[in-house]
Amino acid sequence: MAKTDNPFIVAANAALDKRSALLAELRTLTDNPTRAAEINAQIDALGAEAEQNIRQAEREVEHRELNARAATLAGGRGTRGEWRSVVPNEREWRALIAEGTPSAGGYAVPATVAKEWVGKLRAQSTFMRAPGLNVVRFDQGNKFTIPQLSASTDPAVVGEGNAIPEGSLTFAGLALDPVKYAALYRASNEMIDDASIDVEDLVGQTLIRDIANVVDRDAFQGAGGVNALSGLTAAGNSTATTLAAGKTVVSWDDVIDAYGSIAAIGGTPSVVWASVDMWKGLVKARENGTNGGYLAGSVTNDPARAAMGLPLLPTMNLPARTVIVADASRVFVGVRKDVRLAKSDAWKFDSDSMGYRATFRIAGVRVAEAASVQRIVAAAA
Repeated sequence: MAKTDNPFIVAANAALDKRSALLAELRTLTDNPTRAAEINAQIDALGAEAEQNIRQAEREVEHRELNARAATLAGGRGTRGEWRSVVPNEREWRALIAEGTPSAGGYAVPATVAKEWVGKLRAQSTFMRAPGLNVVRFDQGNKFTIPQLSASTDPAVVGEGNAIPEGSLTFAGLALDPVKYAALYRASNEMIDDASIDVEDLVGQTLIRDIANVVDRDAFQGAGGVNALSGLTAAGNSTATTLAAGKTVVSWDDVIDAYGSIAAIGGTPSVVWASVDMWKGLVKARENGTNGGYLAGSVTNDPARAAMGLPLLPTMNLPARTVIVADASRVFVGVRKDVRLAKSDAWKFDSDSMGYRATFRIAGVRVAEAASVQRIVAAAA
């Protein structure tokens, strides 16, 4: 058998090795029937022992595969070793905390940090799905500081053999306050026990959806400060183009112009965000008005998701009549603390309810240069 660390396979190999040695001894016996009978009995016992260990090893492998599949498929997602659902059940919670230590949560208030939640939240967030978005974790100080080069001297023309004059760089640090997003829900234990669906998974998905929606709203339209992110529509975070009166729909010509404006400063556009009303118009635009092929590509090429090779993402959190073309690599967001999930039956103890809480601390949004984010606003009438 191949070398392995599985203890059952190791035991099976040891039994088979002993059995082989006894078989070799048996072949040398010619006139000792008593010893031959003893050896045959030992050979049978070792064969049974090896078979039992091999079957046990096969069952262990099968169990591991089933557990991995359960972690992957329960709820339709996840990876091996992940919780069955977004919110762990009681047994899984207990395995994650020091139950007897009050400072660790004790028996009543189990809590844990699930870093994989950030990935789940990004999948729900239209803003954070943008390719190349700079999501930077920071764990020092209470502000997200982004150094910026605000000025530099021009290179000089230098003659042969002459000293090269030293230039100067001027840096400015931008500090952003982290903002905490939080959600709190409760459910009666009777409802959790009697439900036909996985209530805790439903609660977890709702927590993610709600936080992602608010993060999206502020990432696009937030006023900044200590109460909200500074959104892309804030001053200095984008370059706005307001279309002339009567031009109530953003066209592909406008998108191409915005693309060119980003390319002109050396940027590489990576995403197009659109309010739902403008997204519909871009997706349905045809070569000849109401006839001809779709400008965004044939239906089989999924025009609802692509624009000039870029993701075309609709969002309800942009103001109406708005399309943004951006180089997301020039957009910075700081994560101060990963999504933290906690549940407790101590809260609302008198009503026999379970409380679920999710928190997320994030700072931003900041664009390196306003021209990297082109915001197109169609006329109102």
